[in-house]
Amino acid sequence: KEYQEPRGVYFVRTGLVKLEKKGTHGRKMLLKIASPGQPLGHHCIEPGDLHSTSAVTIEDGRFCFIEIDAFRKAVHQSETFRSEIRRLILGETRELETKLALMTYRLVREKVADALLYIAKRYGYAPDGNGIRINVDRQEMADMAGTTKEQVSKTLAELMKMGLLRCRAKHFRFIDLEGLTALVDGYKMKLT
Repeated sequence: KEYQEPRGVYFVRTGLVKLEKKGTHGRKMLLKIASPGQPLGHHCIEPGDLHSTSAVTIEDGRFCFIEIDAFRKAVHQSETFRSEIRRLILGETRELETKLALMTYRLVREKVADALLYIAKRYGYAPDGNGIRINVDRQEMADMAGTTKEQVSKTLAELMKMGLLRCRAKHFRFIDLEGLTALVDGYKMKLT
């Protein structure tokens, strides 16, 4: 949990976990969805470090747990492992910085399209499959996109009219990955 001392580091083997942070007025911001192969709690390398986010499972899964003392000992004893953890944390920080910077200037449609692409990736959406059923509600999508639940619902309806999406509630039967990417990348090209 956010602001608590870690007991250990978890590695997601199966399932999905959302990482959220409390914002103003108690509203939570969904920062990331961790999928299989990703660690949780690895930022707490030094004694006294506290969790900066809360982790909540959104899909049943299996996890590998390493006690915090064993993790810290491994980090301090192995330069290779320490470098990998540092590289991982820096990559996550850059990704979050980019996301926050672009959130400031993007239109709502572009923010929601980007959130949909992220969700599709995390849930393993395949164009030739049966779609995906997600455990992320409209409010959580709004928190990811930096907008409101009402704007997400309105934008999803617009994207369906544009033929970029077919969904009902939490079942996304079709997601036009190329079309959504073009929508998001079209904005990125305006910045340069």
